[in-house]
Amino acid sequence: WQSPPSAETLPKHVRAEHLKELVAAGRKSLANRYHPDRPGGSTAVMQEINNAADFLENVCERYLK
Repeated sequence: WQSPPSAETLPKHVRAEHLKELVAAGRKSLANRYHPDRPGGSTAVMQEINNAADFLENVCERYLK
């Protein structure tokens, strides 16, 4: 980003709450596939998914209040 996103810079048809829901839904979907307790799952991949989701959640919390 050239400048951090903010609620004011979101397109009018995009709601910050929906972005947060998408991050949570994406984490859940990927966890169902890659959780280490699942067949073919991986602790390392799950950690990467959690790190990415945490980053996106922090962006939402920080800039899209």
